Amino acid sequence: MDIFYILYTNFCFLIGVLTLYIAFKFYRKYHSRILLLYLYFLIPIIAFGFLDIVGRRLIEQFLTYQTYPFHTRMSVGLIINLLGIPISYIAAYLFIALIRSFFGKKVTKEIKIGYIILSTVILFTFAYIIKDYAARGEARFTSQTEFLLALFNAIAVIITLLAISQIFIFIREIPDTDKKKILKNYGYIYLTLSILVYLLTNVLKAPGLQDIFYPFLYFSIHLPPLLYFKKYLDLYNKGLVLSQEDESRLEKFFNQSGISKREKEIIFLILKGKNYKEIHRELFISVHTVRNHISKIYYKLNVKNRLQLANLVRNIHAHE
Repeated sequence: MDIFYILYTNFCFLIGVLTLYIAFKFYRKYHSRILLLYLYFLIPIIAFGFLDIVGRRLIEQFLTYQTYPFHTRMSVGLIINLLGIPISYIAAYLFIALIRSFFGKKVTKEIKIGYIILSTVILFTFAYIIKDYAARGEARFTSQTEFLLALFNAIAVIITLLAISQIFIFIREIPDTDKKKILKNYGYIYLTLSILVYLLTNVLKAPGLQDIFYPFLYFSIHLPPLLYFKKYLDLYNKGLVLSQEDESRLEKFFNQSGISKREKEIIFLILKGKNYKEIHRELFISVHTVRNHISKIYYKLNVKNRLQLANLVRNIHAHE
């Protein structure tokens, strides 16, 4: 049964790796800063899951075969949890940053300071729990320790819900109804899955239920929202249809902005939905050169990504 469970947790871990791979493929295709943040968020999530679910189980299994006492195995599990706390809270912070990036917002200084203070307090509290547990030499937690562990779980859930709630707060600022609908549904998907994970792991504590569902839900929870988010990427990264009149107006604007002839060619290819490799093949220049040109274009036009570039072009067209 233990070998089967180890294989099962490794299978769940592979689902997490698959999610990471899909996010990477999306980034290679769309070259969006949002997807880069998505990758930064998923990496610590998957790393913490491997450490806490797969790694801890393997170590506990090894210690069992070596006939170490239950107290020692529990202490090792707590230490692994301690190591995972910084990783999990980094991931939660990146999730907040990811959600805010959907609306072109950065994490405020106040949130950063508050988050650092909270993470530090939790880290030192957890270190105290481990020290106290090792010193007592008992194979069970005190009621105080159980309360603190439950509190840590509750704080993690609250942070996740607050991050998701940003979608429903900032979405009011978006005039585009299609974008509103996609992001709202994205928020509902994440919210539903987060509540489901919390119920199965913290409320419905049926024997064996957590061991079965928690690994699968932990590693797979981010896959459905990511796949749904592709609707947003497809909608806002498809090419713009420009008439000759539109192109002449843009030529005039680009000349005023100091855009070179080569940069104009690249801009029009970006507006047609071309990615770096397609531009490289069409203009017979290296991908590295394409990246350099695009960086200069973004700087000159004061935009950060191709979505903002497309919006800038739309605004120029609307005011002509």
